Amino acid sequence: MTKKVVILGGGPGGIATARLLSGRGLDVVMVTQGYTTIFKPVLTYIATGYRSPSDAIVQIYFYR
Repeated sequence: MTKKVVILGGGPGGIATARLLSGRGLDVVMVTQGYTTIFKPVLTYIATGYRSPSDAIVQIYFYR
């Protein structure tokens, strides 16, 4: 029987944890507010003009 895990939050930590656990064969469900998250470390580079705002948006994809 496959173990089931619920992850609350689709930020960088939630996404990394979901990928890690699903790679280990667990059935993972991630609950988050939307389909995108903002990668906050990039915001400094956007403010200084080294990156565009679209570089901070990370799409959350659903796999089955």
